[in-house]
Amino acid sequence: MSKSSKTQNNYPLKNFNEYFNKTDSSIIQDLFNIIIILVTHFY
Repeated sequence: MSKSSKTQNNYPLKNFNEYFNKTDSSIIQDLFNIIIILVTHFY
């Protein structure tokens, strides 16, 4: 029982880390796109 719940507790964190590692560059690219959109919108 405790082993099962421990695996369940670790699973989302591991999933999140894998997701973040995979999409790290795309997150940065999205941030740059948002900044560019904001800058061109205000100027």
